[in-house]
Amino acid sequence: ARQASTISITQPIAKSLQARKLATENAVQALNRAGSYGYTDTTTAATYEIGNAYHDFARAIANSEPPASMKTSEEREQYKLLLEEQAEPFDEQAIKAHEANLQRVTQGLWTPSIRKSVDALGELSPAQYGKHEQHEDAYDSLH
Repeated sequence: ARQASTISITQPIAKSLQARKLATENAVQALNRAGSYGYTDTTTAATYEIGNAYHDFARAIANSEPPASMKTSEEREQYKLLLEEQAEPFDEQAIKAHEANLQRVTQGLWTPSIRKSVDALGELSPAQYGKHEQHEDAYDSLH
């Protein structure tokens, strides 16, 4: 995932976007393999990192370099809106990964990575997860 995050999305977008997407997909596949070994800490850490990889890719898309031909602020604003729309499915994948970690709480699990996924969900989907859950502090103090 770290290697993927080093690939900036610059002009020409098609080339750099494809390289970044491939690196992100490779990172997610490697993390899925690591998470499949069945060790709780490894699984929850891999799931958290998958969410991060998708969110990082979404941010890279949303913040990618506009074409030099876009001179006016209106053109750049329209371009930014288009990019944010293109990034949205990857943020949705990030939310799904973090939600998978959150579901593990119902299995009696609580790891630092689950806690980080809860925090990430608060940032990614504040309307749904932004409120600090009181039982989290109680669970943290027990573990």
